[in-house]
Amino acid sequence: MKDTQEKNASLGIVTKDERVGSDWAKLLIFILPNKYSIFFHPCRCTCTAGWTGPDCSEDINECESEPCLNGATCFESVKPGQFVCICPPFYTGDFCHQRFSPCELPYNPCINNSTCLAQVDGSPMCICKTGFEGTYCEVNSDECISHPCQNGGLCVDGVNHYRCSCQHGFTGTLCEVEINECLSRPCKNNGTCLDLVNRFICNCAPGYYGSLCEMDVNECETLPCLHGGSCINRLGGYRCLCLPGFTGDRCEVNVNECMSSPCLNNGSCIDGINSYKCHCNQGFIGTNCEINVNECLPNPCLHGRCIDLIDGYQCSCEPGWTSSRCEININVCFLFFFNYRGKGNMSLKLIFI
Repeated sequence: MKDTQEKNASLGIVTKDERVGSDWAKLLIFILPNKYSIFFHPCRCTCTAGWTGPDCSEDINECESEPCLNGATCFESVKPGQFVCICPPFYTGDFCHQRFSPCELPYNPCINNSTCLAQVDGSPMCICKTGFEGTYCEVNSDECISHPCQNGGLCVDGVNHYRCSCQHGFTGTLCEVEINECLSRPCKNNGTCLDLVNRFICNCAPGYYGSLCEMDVNECETLPCLHGGSCINRLGGYRCLCLPGFTGDRCEVNVNECMSSPCLNNGSCIDGINSYKCHCNQGFIGTNCEINVNECLPNPCLHGRCIDLIDGYQCSCEPGWTSSRCEININVCFLFFFNYRGKGNMSLKLIFI
């Protein structure tokens, strides 16, 4: 500090903190007109929170006053004037002055309808419902993790359940059942259905085609009817209208007109196409050998009556005539002795009628 001087002298220091004795003082200089005065005004420091001492340089230990209650542990904060209470189980609050249960609202951390149990150390333990897991039952269990869906089915996870979205051709909870597409009987016209995975095949009966055997084959396009027969197409088949003399599904059989034995009187039948011919035994004529030939025409009997027979005739001669045709006159007698040697006696008796 400069010494005071006379009037109109200048002051080298305007304001300065000085220690006067053991007290702090603030030097206040008031410059007055034509004079100046110097006053020493003693003052005290008002410290901010966490500090003390004449000049507020000493850090206060907030834990010395034991602010934490119920056996809590006090830790001085790195921030001046602050402390932290570490509460024992079942206590909370800045000073651990509030008793609480960790399973009561608003402290209960367990979610998804899980059950909360307070442990000895005051921490909660969550008993999860089926389908949830995690410390607080906050995780939905993935039921699809075991890949339950079969045959390529897609697993859709839910809450405590899962759903299988099956590929086409499969059904069932696990897509384990192959759909039998043949149950609906899709094959028409007696076609046989072969079930495959997500499809089927129809084995068509003769006369039909198409994926469902719904189309009728026109069998007449292949000209199946023989010997000039006319083909009529039908569902699943055809019919041949045969010309006379033929029969069979395709008119392939020549009708044997001799089967009915048309030739009479033991005549031989010769089959033809839509016809026959009879080869008659001697004495018969006609288409069927039904006419007995009249051997009496013209009259072969010269002197007698002709009697017609089968394959022949017989003459009934007039008196005095004989032989097969009545051509011999028996009025002239001729005796012929065959093998007679002229020995012995011979008698002949003649009777004339």
